Amino acid sequence: MDQGDYRTRLANCRLCKRLVEHHKAIKRIHPSYFAAPVPLWGDEKSRILIVGLAPGLHGASRTGQAFVGDSSGEFLFASLFKIGWATSPKADEATLHKVMITNAVKCLPPANKPMTVEEKRCSKFLGEEIVAFRQNGTGNRAILCLGGIAFKVVAGLTHPRERIRFGHGVSLDVNENLKVFGSYHPSRLNVNTGRLNSRMFDSLLDRIDKFVNMRGDLDQLITGSIGRSCK
Repeated sequence: MDQGDYRTRLANCRLCKRLVEHHKAIKRIHPSYFAAPVPLWGDEKSRILIVGLAPGLHGASRTGQAFVGDSSGEFLFASLFKIGWATSPKADEATLHKVMITNAVKCLPPANKPMTVEEKRCSKFLGEEIVAFRQNGTGNRAILCLGGIAFKVVAGLTHPRERIRFGHGVSLDVNENLKVFGSYHPSRLNVNTGRLNSRMFDSLLDRIDKFVNMRGDLDQLITGSIGRSCK
């Protein structure tokens, strides 16, 4: 994927009039906010693609980076740091390792609730991101969907003819090297009510880490065996 072309087309997207007008309203109230479609970011050699719902008002819509600047990002990056996928538990200080982060809907929707038609229109950008992600090197890869809407949009792209039920920890095989995982969204509501806690989330990240590293471990084992047999 040509990053420059992708970012230009995303920045100039006007497909959803409701969201364009909402950005303008945010800019009037918060002139310093990013208030525009938010592109993916992270490690360009990623093995894991994390997909959220949409930018948060005081998070990505302010900073221009998904999950940077709000409570959801604080929860997410604490776990990313623990497993070694981020260099800091603070999102605004972290560099991502093996991971890229994006949203199913690139623009902030009113009341944080995108319309179905907006999800469908925006899925073309997510589709491009997933295609580029799948073509980025070799080895096992995983897409982690945070929340039911992100899971629905991703599953609609990877399994368009299937109706798949969302749940925390659910996984779908796209092929032998790519899996889609679902997690409850680390929203303030889900965390405060106990629907999602760090133990649950860390356990899921551990499953994903084992999967994406499995192919590399296998390749090393095979290479080592061949090397020993040739001695």
